[in-house]
Amino acid sequence: MRRIEQLTFTRFIAALSVVLFHTAKNVPPFDQHPFLREIFASGYIAVTYFFVLSGFVLSFAYSSTDKKLRLNEYFFSRFARIYPIYLLSFLLACLYYLDIMAKVDSRKIWANLFLVQSWIPSYAVSFNYVAWSLSVEVFLYAAFPFLLPPLSRLSTRNLIVVATLFWGASQWALTGTLARVADETYLYLVYFPPVYLSSFVIGIVAGVWYQRVNKESVRQRVNLGLLILGLALLIAALLLQPYLHLYTAFNTLEFGLLAPIYILIIITLALDTSFLSQTFSHPWLKTLGDASYALYITNIPLRWLAERTLGKYNIQVPAPIFAYVFIALAILLSILSYLKFETPSRIWLNANKQMLWLFALDIAALSLALWMAFVLRLGLGNLYQHNWRTFTFVVRMCVPATMIMLLAFRLYNPLTFRANFANLIWRSSLPHALSGLALIGLTYLAFQNGWIESFPRLILFLVIASTFATSILARIFFKKYILKFIPA
Repeated sequence: MRRIEQLTFTRFIAALSVVLFHTAKNVPPFDQHPFLREIFASGYIAVTYFFVLSGFVLSFAYSSTDKKLRLNEYFFSRFARIYPIYLLSFLLACLYYLDIMAKVDSRKIWANLFLVQSWIPSYAVSFNYVAWSLSVEVFLYAAFPFLLPPLSRLSTRNLIVVATLFWGASQWALTGTLARVADETYLYLVYFPPVYLSSFVIGIVAGVWYQRVNKESVRQRVNLGLLILGLALLIAALLLQPYLHLYTAFNTLEFGLLAPIYILIIITLALDTSFLSQTFSHPWLKTLGDASYALYITNIPLRWLAERTLGKYNIQVPAPIFAYVFIALAILLSILSYLKFETPSRIWLNANKQMLWLFALDIAALSLALWMAFVLRLGLGNLYQHNWRTFTFVVRMCVPATMIMLLAFRLYNPLTFRANFANLIWRSSLPHALSGLALIGLTYLAFQNGWIESFPRLILFLVIASTFATSILARIFFKKYILKFIPA
């Protein structure tokens, strides 16, 4: 997908402002200087910037006449872009909540796995609470193919009229609604995906306009002046936020009120050819921008785990030192994640789409094998009445542990299917042995701490044996009966 390089670094600025809001807003100097306090106390509104920028970037990439939007390719590219690192962040959050994983409602887990948590008020901020915005992003991604064609057919004048009217009507409707709702409904609207559609539409419209504008005729001095104006308006809005209730029914900027200012900054920066865009296009800054998604989505579970580790060993770290060291490490880890996990995952997924079917088959087969192991040993009645938390915990630990090991040992590599039966068994033995040891250790830890009812030794060995056999059979079945029907 084509990119406007100088915009990439702005993602990092927005992500960092969210991280500072969550981690450093109450430490010096952010909590002392009035200017900094107002700016960084509003870091959460940068989430809306992501929605506006997504609309602009997607529109720029797909609105040209020589680029036809194919739905299957489009949706898969979006999946490959956001899901691997999101899944990693979800697993990190599950690790933090390990002590209650046997009790968590399965529907809450499924809502997070399928990124629909923002549609359900009580689930919106479950597990990794910043992931609600990814749920919104998925909705906007799904709406994009149906919004772009009609908007692309409008004249430039009508484009601006439609975007202005839709944004204005959305803000008016929100103002009227929020003035009359209870706190619970207000929180529901904060995370409700359609609330952010107007911000996304403004981004799409701007992207279509950007494709049409004669960039050679843009006066750089005027453009730079408009960019400075946009930044000044943004800072002024942040500083005046405490007084926003005097003009509207809600004193927050998070519902897309700043979308026109954001798009002014995005367009002028995209049209800029001065030293500023050259600086923002520096490879190091582009890398930070590319790593911003990992920084945004992993910073909360990483901070939770860091705080718990320090607390466990009774290590006292002053809040400012912890905040600054953690943010620096989070940025470093996000860069490593982008280079060593996110990018390789995206490349691999795009090159091996067929393997997702085997991945799904493995999950289904492993779950069935786990259920059978417990039922054969305990019986249905005993399982549901006396060992349900143990069963739930084992399933929720065994499936991800096994899948991670199979991925790490390249059991989803297409070359695996060229191996003979003996070689397949040999290659599968070590990952299953390691995942089995991890399962035994985690289950024993859960039993020792009273999180589950029992430590089922025999069942665990049955589980390890059955999941090993199931994995082998799944690959044989997939190769013989399914692979030939799946297009490459």
